[in-house]
Amino acid sequence: MLKLITILSLSFLLALNAEAGCLKPFVFFDLGETLVDTDTNKYKPMFYYKLDANKYRDAGEYPTAKNYVDRLVSLGHELGIIADIPGAWGVNYPANNPVRDLPTAKILRTMDFLAGLIPEDEASWTGEAFDWSPFVKITGEGPNRLAQGLVILPQTNEERKKNGSLVVFQRALEIAKHAGCAALFQGESEKEMILAEKAGMIPYWVGHTISGQFFLPAEQTKNYVDSYRTGDWHGKRSVSLD
Repeated sequence: MLKLITILSLSFLLALNAEAGCLKPFVFFDLGETLVDTDTNKYKPMFYYKLDANKYRDAGEYPTAKNYVDRLVSLGHELGIIADIPGAWGVNYPANNPVRDLPTAKILRTMDFLAGLIPEDEASWTGEAFDWSPFVKITGEGPNRLAQGLVILPQTNEERKKNGSLVVFQRALEIAKHAGCAALFQGESEKEMILAEKAGMIPYWVGHTISGQFFLPAEQTKNYVDSYRTGDWHGKRSVSLD
């Protein structure tokens, strides 16, 4: 199992496993067009996703995705990210002093992409800096840095979501199951909803599953998971959150 979840330290896993029961599902997110607006300016610049008040009634409570993440943190949820990156990202990275742990190097490369620090990415960031603290913590220095948290990335191109792989979703699910919890995935891609559900996660299609609502109401995550039936993510059944 540790081979599947090398981004987590053993001590972190044991701490999760020691918790008595699971009162709240783990909540995982896609990055682009869910937490981060990558489309409006085609990556130049990117910024926290802003909810359109003319379309979504939760825009008043959560003007941006960060407000929603902060609310989940305050409610005690474990949060993660399941993102799609090129398989080459993180290999011998950074070039002047490569990080020995490849999963950590991939996370650092993703963080630098989002911050707009890599010229060849032709990407930039504007506004409040992306807060990684709810998702991952970097310890150590230089080549000995180690990521501890719930940022799940493909380790090869074959594992990418865009190629139809279930691997990253299966890894996220195993981490949640290790703590006795369900795993919820919120994202904008219809294809990824299908993959997440096939892997055993509970998908929520942002902006679609609940009419007029972008994110799943923060206080209703457990009710949604407990009442979920296969296919509910596409919003064709009225989902009760009472």
